[in-house]
Formats: sequence, C-alpha cells, structure tokens
Amino acid sequence: MSDYTMVREHLFTLDQQAEVRPRRPALGIIGDPGVGKTTFAADAPNVVMIMTEQGADGVPVRRLPVRGKCETWAEVLAAVDHVIANPDGVDWLALDTLSQACELAATHVCERDYNGNWSPKKGTECYLSFRQGAETTKKEVQGLLARLDELRDLGIGIMLLCHTGLARQANALGNDFMSFVGRMEKQSWDAVISWCDQVGHACRDERVIQRQGETKYKAVAISSERWLVFDDGPGRETKSRAGYDMPARIGLSFNEYQGYLHSDPIGRVIEQIIEALSRAKDEHRVAVLSRLGADATPDSLRPLGPQKLRQCLNWLLTKEES
Repeated sequence: MSDYTMVREHLFTLDQQAEVRPRRPALGIIGDPGVGKTTFAADAPNVVMIMTEQGADGVPVRRLPVRGKCETWAEVLAAVDHVIANPDGVDWLALDTLSQACELAATHVCERDYNGNWSPKKGTECYLSFRQGAETTKKEVQGLLARLDELRDLGIGIMLLCHTGLARQANALGNDFMSFVGRMEKQSWDAVISWCDQVGHACRDERVIQRQGETKYKAVAISSERWLVFDDGPGRETKSRAGYDMPARIGLSFNEYQGYLHSDPIGRVIEQIIEALSRAKDEHRVAVLSRLGADATPDSLRPLGPQKLRQCLNWLLTKEES
C-alpha cells in the first residue's frame, strides 16, 4: 500500500469518525483603556491571565506572574509554556495585553538582531530598515500563536486583549479610510486577526459634537452601556468565523458572550432584528420589512439567510446611532 493510499484512508474514513466538538474560541478584543476588557476576561470561568500591564491589580483572578507583570518577551513565552505544562483546572487563558506583548517582542528582536538600533545609522542595519524588523517580530508573534494553539488542543480558550489602534485601509472601490485595529505593527496584527476565530471591538455608543463657540469636535457617550461589536463594517477590523458566529454586537459581558457561543446564530440575529424594529421609527420599519419582503416574525425571517439578515440589522443599528 502506497503512502498516499494510507494517508487517504486515514483522513477520509468519515463514516467511522466521531462527531468533533468545536474547540473553545480564540477571541481577540480591541478597546480603549478602561472600557472593560480586563473585567470581561476576568469573568471567564477558570481563567488564567498573563499580565504585561497592571490592568488587573485590583481584580481577584489567577495571574502570571503572581506579582507584577512580564517585563520581557521571554517572560511572556515562559508564562504560556507554564500553562501548557500545567493545564489542569484552566478553561481560559487571557493575555492582557497583546499590544504590550508585541512591544516586548519588537524590543527583543531589536536587541537581538540590531544591537538595539531602532533608527537608521550610517553603515549599520536597524530595526526600521525596509520593515525587516517588523517582519521578524511577526514571526515571533506567530511563534506565540503556535503555543496558544497547543493550549486550544488541550481544550483551553484564548482571549487576546488589545488597545485600540487606527490604520489606513486601501479601498479599490473608492476613497481610502481609517479603521479600528489592534494597536501593534501591521504585520503582527495581520497575523493575529487571521489566527483568531473572533475579533470584537469593545466600545461605548458615542457621537461627535461641536459645542457652540468651540472650534474642535468632541466625542461624547450617548449612554453608559458598553458593547462588544463583531460587525465587520469598514470602520472596524472585526470578524466571527463560521462555527463561532456572533451577532453584530452584544453587551460587554462574558456571561452574555458565552450564551451566544455555539447557539443558534440566525435565531439570535432574528431576535435582535425584531427588538430593533420595535424601537425603530415607522419609516425605518417600513423600509426594512419592504426590503426583506417578510413580516417581522421568526418563521418568515429565517429563510432569508444570515447575510441579508445581518445587513438589515446593521442598517437598523446605524439608524439608531444616528
């Protein structure tokens, strides 16, 4: 029997395979300091938090290191390796924050490969030359993600908490635009968002105003509610992979998030549409139902499919915010 035949028979005997349960997700969260990312992660059951910042000092949660924070890239990797070697009793691992961990990785690369030279100097290579330092840091980050995959194979979910950054997005169909991303080098962020099953934006409802007599615009909160937004509109780099579907947005609460995991995603979207329609202005309600060609009932909405339903929900939420 050839090697090819053996591999084929091993991989494709589907009728003999048991049902494979989905792994706990890899969730990335971007958000401003103080919005509630650390509290969200600390509420996860049996969580261990790897600290690169002091954000959880007042939270009763298992953490590595036990005191202080990881000061080097090597300490971050050692903390992950410790959990890999001691996974019993751990359901979730949170890295708080990945943004700072990536800065530690960049510092490690700069000192190791460029003698600590960040900026160009005559006759010497440096971290910033031709983006080669950022590419090497990306490989370090990919090594971290490979370690986290080992934890996922052990049944442990991953949360990567990131500060909010802004990046210019090229747009072949119109003007370029700015988008919320995780604050780190673009190369590393591209690796992270590709790896994650879900990426959400932790935020408040805000609007931009200009007060009378003032020349500058200010963002003010509309309410005290905080959200985890998974809508992949042009202003946010967010996602939810098939099998880890999420509504356009949910409350920034781990209990609410867990309630949506592996549930009926279409049913959840339909619930949100019906709720949004109950709050909508008459003209918006008529416009949506006319476009859907259905009544506002679960049985009539479900056959329309997830893409069309999410588009209508996002439109309703946009009208609410405006």
